[in-house]
Amino acid sequence: MNIREASVALAKRRGRAMIVAGGTMVHGLAARGLLGNIKTLIDLQNLGLSYVKSDPKGFRIGAMTTFDEVLNYKPVSKDIAYGALIDAVNLPPAQIRNMATLGGSVCSSTPFFDVPIALMALDADVRAKTIRAEQQAAC
Repeated sequence: MNIREASVALAKRRGRAMIVAGGTMVHGLAARGLLGNIKTLIDLQNLGLSYVKSDPKGFRIGAMTTFDEVLNYKPVSKDIAYGALIDAVNLPPAQIRNMATLGGSVCSSTPFFDVPIALMALDADVRAKTIRAEQQAAC
């Protein structure tokens, strides 16, 4: 599956499908009866979205990059300028850090994940793709 195919699958199952990044929220949502009509989980694990790359403006971090991968990327973890992000991804226990993704934490509206606030503090940009377009927005 590629990004376009995942977008098409989500669009075809409007309201009946959910994207799964690290999957850390699925059980909690199901246990609380909050999955509603969700019949299909669309897994993004193999889309090549797990990376941390340096570029002239700073770093590019893929949506499927786990908290632990960010912590272990030395140019980020050793740079005090990224302290808010390092603190945010280091807060959850190891079991969560190994599965939770940056994209998932931004998209899940989970109040105990501080990643969106850290990205705002860093004046980060977030990109999102749909079937029709790619959008970029400042945090």
